[in-house]
Amino acid sequence: MLATRYEGSVAQLLHGHGYDADHSVTNDAVRSGGWERCPGGGCNYAGTSASVRNHRAKAAH
Repeated sequence: MLATRYEGSVAQLLHGHGYDADHSVTNDAVRSGGWERCPGGGCNYAGTSASVRNHRAKAAH
């Protein structure tokens, strides 16, 4: 389906579902509780709990 409907493009898939520069899939993931933001000051990283833990360990914050 991705290949035929969206020409193999994840960006086209997201756009087809209403996501764009003003409507972020990342913000929706955080809002829904599936993802979280890094609490490090000034850091904009977002991901699953495990991903944020790994990020914080590597970024030392």
